[in-house]
Amino acid sequence: MQTDGFKDFFDYSTKIVERALDEPYDFMIDYRIDNTVEDKKANDNTLKLVQSFYSEEWTKDRTVTDLDWSPEFSELMLGSYNKKKQSLITDPYGRPEFVFQTQSDITSACFSKFHPKLVIGGTYSGQIVLWDMRTKSLPVQKTPLTVTGHAHPIYKMQMVGTQNSNNLISASSDGIVCSWQLDMLTQPQEIIELVSSSNDKISDIAITTFDFPDNEISSFWIGTEEGRVHQVNRYERADSKAGLNATDRYEGHGGIITGLSFHPQSTGSYNFSNLFLTSSIDWTVKLWRTKSTLKPSIKEEIIQPICSFDYANDYVLDVKWSPEHPAMFASVDGDGQLNIFNINQDQEMPIFSMTVDPYHSLNKLKWHKDGKKISVGSSDGHIYVYDIGDLSIASADENGTFQKTLQEL
Repeated sequence: MQTDGFKDFFDYSTKIVERALDEPYDFMIDYRIDNTVEDKKANDNTLKLVQSFYSEEWTKDRTVTDLDWSPEFSELMLGSYNKKKQSLITDPYGRPEFVFQTQSDITSACFSKFHPKLVIGGTYSGQIVLWDMRTKSLPVQKTPLTVTGHAHPIYKMQMVGTQNSNNLISASSDGIVCSWQLDMLTQPQEIIELVSSSNDKISDIAITTFDFPDNEISSFWIGTEEGRVHQVNRYERADSKAGLNATDRYEGHGGIITGLSFHPQSTGSYNFSNLFLTSSIDWTVKLWRTKSTLKPSIKEEIIQPICSFDYANDYVLDVKWSPEHPAMFASVDGDGQLNIFNINQDQEMPIFSMTVDPYHSLNKLKWHKDGKKISVGSSDGHIYVYDIGDLSIASADENGTFQKTLQEL
């Protein structure tokens, strides 16, 4: 009974029993092998708490630093945490399905959407670590602590590309953006150093977040500690150089930008991929329209938001578009509130707002790909999953209505 084989068998078997007692989904799933899982259907027309995840052993006194949903298993969710001596990532169903550890605080985390058994973590030390769900809790790969790559906290990572050609893009707080291949983390494929110059002074740009427009791999937008948004080119083009677009500046926030989210719809009759949202510690969420990357300004141009949502009474700490409803997005804030907006119904206030935790801030949120569930993470280590019911249902002409609403803003 003390052998490693028996311990692994006992641990896996008791997880199955816990799923059988607790969960409505197929509890016999082995996440280490390929399976197909049907999405759960939500028919409730009210916001409903589906799960609350917290572990005295693993998440107490930790802050949730990132959230993600598995691209393969619809019920498997990733949460990363910091603060204690050992950082970890854990799937949160009661007892963690997996616990992944590293030596530095984890500041960002995600599944690889092209390799669903792989989990990626960005750390406070600037290292990127890679875990495999088919192996033990320690990383199978990690970037070296050298002069190449990151040496400051990595607050955002994103996989871009296709199944056959993809990269991990990472950004650190010292203005360094790197592109990596997951099978070779010894050195980055690309390094972009973002600097700003003002009053004859050159300084690093403190990146807090970034996002790519849907189906875009060459250009992305960053949020900064200054409260500005900048467009960045990964490659040199005919009319623009690789790196920071220094002439076009998106200004409107009065504090650090905490979240940036591009609209997910770029195909079909309606294309909203030039829209993005930002959240900030200035208590606002702002809606922006990008300027064409094919026509950069010759001289400095300030781009203003097309709409500002001034509803909050505390820092707004994250914002995300719904993956299914064209006019819907959600935000979380320092008051512990989850807010859901439908711009077609109200251009100023959320259509639904609830206090999830009156004593702790909500730091992160992540929509499920079905657009019906949303997870939020708090500063005290709790993760909550809500089913938003009929709020997620878009009418037949929702896209057309959204197009008209945008024209009126």
